[in-house]
Amino acid sequence: MPLILLLLYVQFVLIGLNFPLFDSRELVLYLVWLPLVFAPYIFTRKTIIYRVITALLLIPVSINFFHIIVTSRPFTVSSLFILLNTNAGEAIEFTDTVHWWRVLLLVPYVVLVYLSFTRVFVFKGNKQSRWVYAILLLFSLIFIAENIANNRFVRKGLNNEIRVWASISSELDGYKQLQKRTIKKVDAKRKDTQQNEIMLLVIGESLNRNHMALYGYHRNTNPLLSKRNDIVVYKNVVSPYTYTLGSILEIYTNSTINKKLAIQDANTLLDVFYSAGYETYWISNQSPIGVWDNAVFNIANTAQHKIFLNQSGNSSMETVNNRSYDELVIAPLKKILGKQSNQFITVHLLGSHTKYAYRYPATFNCFTGNATEKEKTINEYDNSVLYNDSIVNTLIETIAHHANQTKQKVTLFYLSDHGENVYDYNNEIGHNFTNYIPKCLVEIPYILWSSDTVTRLTAQHNTNKASMSDELFHHVIGLSNVSTTLYDGTLDINNSKFDTLKTRKHEDGLNYDLKKD
Repeated sequence: MPLILLLLYVQFVLIGLNFPLFDSRELVLYLVWLPLVFAPYIFTRKTIIYRVITALLLIPVSINFFHIIVTSRPFTVSSLFILLNTNAGEAIEFTDTVHWWRVLLLVPYVVLVYLSFTRVFVFKGNKQSRWVYAILLLFSLIFIAENIANNRFVRKGLNNEIRVWASISSELDGYKQLQKRTIKKVDAKRKDTQQNEIMLLVIGESLNRNHMALYGYHRNTNPLLSKRNDIVVYKNVVSPYTYTLGSILEIYTNSTINKKLAIQDANTLLDVFYSAGYETYWISNQSPIGVWDNAVFNIANTAQHKIFLNQSGNSSMETVNNRSYDELVIAPLKKILGKQSNQFITVHLLGSHTKYAYRYPATFNCFTGNATEKEKTINEYDNSVLYNDSIVNTLIETIAHHANQTKQKVTLFYLSDHGENVYDYNNEIGHNFTNYIPKCLVEIPYILWSSDTVTRLTAQHNTNKASMSDELFHHVIGLSNVSTTLYDGTLDINNSKFDTLKTRKHEDGLNYDLKKD
């Protein structure tokens, strides 16, 4: 039967490209579901029904196959969200890293697709074939019923291709709710009504701390930040997600991966500081263009003042390819600081997002000597980290000058949404994963600067504590002049009640602290 050969071929390609990710259970699941899926054809023996079923089956299988060819890994829920958070320009840039000889793998696949439609399986209908089919169908029904009874139907009873789409439905519902989200009034007030302060949250992009000299990298990618003696560098903070939307949703809200809340039920930092009487701002060098870029835009849109600087194109692809450097955020920040009011400000950087060479001006092209494509890519990524060092340092200098001039209390938090695999694990690049998240995808930088010496000294005692970025909601409130019942000291790294024993689970369901890579 050509269709079975096609399904086997997809798995054989995965074995050839990335054997550790091959799961023999997928083949078993095909055998379980095929008797049930083709039951309408078996009972009617109409060719048109066979072809309709085959066509419907091949849609998710083909998506998975093309994903395997491009990324060397099966299609997953996480890879879908990474794809949906990636605009057209970034997708095209990513294909530059793909070996085009893989296109040849399409030839057998196309042939098998053709044969699957033209060579219809003939069910003879004699006594022996009916008994064989009945046994297979009974096995399928028992297998499915057993998984349903044990509440693991989606997780264990479905093929990977179908599992992705079954799992995504709940996430899509959350996205629809996010589109409707507006600012909410919550229980929050200032502790000291005589004190004015500025809370500045800087979100980087795709920065793997293992490429930062601040965290022991062999290259001096942090020549400016490394010289500072007024910053607090947290050593052991990780992100629960490997894609921007998942990370930012939990950086900004009291939802965590261990206690997940729907967006309509969660409260954001923008809600809290707005309710406490702060002016809220969002300055972004990321493009607001694109369906899933707008998911982050929807969060930003709840701020009172929005400044989107990266508007150089008529599409996502044009905007990304026109190079928009993060230094653009400095001028609007200075203008906002001049108001001298209570402010909660977000600065969203392009950081080290692909294509790495587009993230920095030529003056920062310091790491060169490209012997291979791999070395060239690493150099470009490290140059983007070097430029990011300059941007973060300039942001600190800007607010330090403002604090010195006005005597306002100013606190800056800097972290990346997630990490990046730049040949750090399994000789791969990007932030895709299957079943297992390598540490490089979640190990992020987390830096604090404050004009208040006591705040810095307090934080300095907590730099080695194990934390996750989905707790940032409580870190920020804990160091602010805001009191709210939403604050939980057990989730605040700078609070003496901070829970140091909790499990740091990621979207792959595994404990980060037990991983070996």
